[in-house]
Amino acid sequence: MNSILSIQSVTKSYGPIRALHQVSFDVPPGSVFGVLGPNGSGKTTLLGIVSDVLKAGSGSYSWFGEPPSEKQRQQIRAAKQNEVIIDRERLTKCIDGWQYPLHFLDYETFSYAIPQFDGIKPFQQMCFQYSLHTIDEPGGEVTHQTFLARDDESNPARALAESLKGALSGEIGTVFVWYESFEKTRNSEMAQMFPDLAPFFEDVNAHTCDLMKVFSENLYVDPKFKGRSSIKKVLPVLRPNLSYKDLGIGDGLSVGVGSQERIALYHATLHEHPMAGGYIGRMPVNAADRYRGYPLTAMLLRLSGDTAAPSAARSSDPSPCEYLVVDRRSSSAELKAYVAQLPADRIASDEARDVYRLR
Repeated sequence: MNSILSIQSVTKSYGPIRALHQVSFDVPPGSVFGVLGPNGSGKTTLLGIVSDVLKAGSGSYSWFGEPPSEKQRQQIRAAKQNEVIIDRERLTKCIDGWQYPLHFLDYETFSYAIPQFDGIKPFQQMCFQYSLHTIDEPGGEVTHQTFLARDDESNPARALAESLKGALSGEIGTVFVWYESFEKTRNSEMAQMFPDLAPFFEDVNAHTCDLMKVFSENLYVDPKFKGRSSIKKVLPVLRPNLSYKDLGIGDGLSVGVGSQERIALYHATLHEHPMAGGYIGRMPVNAADRYRGYPLTAMLLRLSGDTAAPSAARSSDPSPCEYLVVDRRSSSAELKAYVAQLPADRIASDEARDVYRLR
């Protein structure tokens, strides 16, 4: 990168008054750069042009070697003018494509380093729960159906898939999701796992509409989004009375402990507590409490930022775990050093994780 900002031959006139004439300069990285001049010399006009509030008569500029995209221009315009920008034509076209019944689908998943079922890859996301809200007709009431796998001995995705097919047994209409790549990928995986249900999941994917695109593709731009399209950024702006901050669990990675450290603990009998096989951040509270009672896992939790883990564990047994998975990208140096001295054999690795079997 040669410059942060590059301006080439920018000219701007207001009627007969020329505010800028053939202005060119580059702002190098790491510099403190000022634009100086008397009143009326065009400083505000120039800043307005590079902020995309004003349009230059001629010339060009680029940030970080690239001219601003139309999406970036709209974000800047909304922020500078502090107003909502709605592309009504594109938004109307999008809404006109929706067909009843309207379904709103969300999956919950977990993953294991060592697959517990045939046909599952390491760390593959496994669906164990769904939530489905439905509006059958314009002005109709919202109905809600949900599924939660409770059989630890069988693949939860099969029972979930059959339940979802029953819930969508009528006309599929439109299936709304937020960030379609996630739900569509899970659907494609389940279609591959269960060939008899493949036509159903292909139909669901064909009727899926990603609500996030309304915001990520700038059909609706609010400066309060701060350029983001995550539902956690969009929802509180559109509905201030709804916020993740007010939820007991505001982040799926914070269940049980507050750490974002990606260290996974594996139970010796994983089928007994399947959720305990996920990352620490996804463990249910009762599983986290259980692991706090063992010296080895209590130390892992403390090094992961769990302030509730005691300095002296209750159990005399060293560990309830058979396997330990460490993410090298996010684990602290202290945690890595602790794992290195454990009685454990490294049995697998990829570009980011190490899998250990505890002796």
